[in-house]
Amino acid sequence: MVVKLILVTGVLSLILGLLYGVSFVGVLLMSAILAVVSYYVGDLIILPLTNNITAVISDFILSFAVIWLVCLFLIRQGAVTMTGVLIAALAIAAGEYFFHLYMGNQQRIEEIKSKLQ
Repeated sequence: MVVKLILVTGVLSLILGLLYGVSFVGVLLMSAILAVVSYYVGDLIILPLTNNITAVISDFILSFAVIWLVCLFLIRQGAVTMTGVLIAALAIAAGEYFFHLYMGNQQRIEEIKSKLQ
């Protein structure tokens, strides 16, 4: 979960913070909401039931919705365009692909460690 939070915060800081002037507090708030929701829905429910591509697509949709809603209700209106939300969601989805691979590797490592003990 910490890796996901760092990933999301980094992407949102670069895109929404630098390009659109969203405050760091706004980026952190958005990152925390998105990381928690996408971890539990995407990584713990959807990913085990499907495959990486399906989970990445669901993460994209979820990221887009959460970023758009947080920007709409908690960040000053008009601060971030729909294009900015789309770019941020696409960048997060790309990172999610590799995060899912990382999660799979971590799970395999834990399985091997448990067999060795």
